[in-house]
Formats: sequence, structure tokens, C-alpha cells
Amino acid sequence: MIKKFLMDDERSIQTYRNIGSKVYALTVWLMMAAMIYRRRVLGQSLEDYWDIATIFFATGLIYISANLYFIGIFPERLKQASIRIFFTMATIGLFTGIISGRITSFKQGLETLIGISIATGIVTMFFFFFSFWGKKKIDSEIDE
Repeated sequence: MIKKFLMDDERSIQTYRNIGSKVYALTVWLMMAAMIYRRRVLGQSLEDYWDIATIFFATGLIYISANLYFIGIFPERLKQASIRIFFTMATIGLFTGIISGRITSFKQGLETLIGISIATGIVTMFFFFFSFWGKKKIDSEIDE
């Protein structure tokens, strides 16, 4: 009886996903408001935002990983998004590095690209493994 009570149907799963999406969007907007407050009211420099960047990264990673785990597939859109994210990170990283004077040689530019490539690859593998584990979980539930 309890198992029937706890079983999810399509409507409740969709509701959970909608709530999760809205909570994640709210988190992003609140973090942006905190950044604006810290920059405009407190006058903090951009180097003081590493804590917010870490929270952005962690919440995004957890949100996407949880969705991939419960869906159980690694969608084609995510593969394409990973490629777009890499090129965006590479462009922004190189541009800001050159403008700020931190990248002054071709070697430093290559080191920046290698670091961005490794970071993007690790995150993409992380997503792939979560979707793989989710697929195994779904397959075991179907077999039962």
C-alpha cells in the first residue's frame, strides 16, 4: 500500500521538474541581485565574487546532474550545448585575459585554452556519468 502511495505518475514528475526549474531560476536571480548589491552598494571589486561564482557553478552542476539522473539520457542538445559553452568560455577567457593584461604571450593563451578544455571536458563527463547512472536506475526499475 505504501509503495502505491509513493509511486509517481507523469503529472507529479512534471510538477517536480517545474518546481525545480523555478527554484533554480529564483536562485540565479537572487545571486545576480547579491552581485549587484555587492558591486554598487558595498563597492567590492570583481575578485571578491569568487564565492558567488562557486555557488553558481555548484547549483548549476547539481541541477543539470539531477535532471540527467532522473531522465536517464544524455540528450543531443546537451552535447551541442557543451560545445557552445566551450567556445564561449574560450572566447571570453581569452578576451578578458588579453584586455586585463594577464595573457601577454601565445604560450599563456594556449595554457588558458588547455585549462578551459580540461574544465569543460570534466563537466561534460560528469553529466554523462549521471545520465548513465540514471539510465541504469530506470532500466532496473523497468525490470522489477
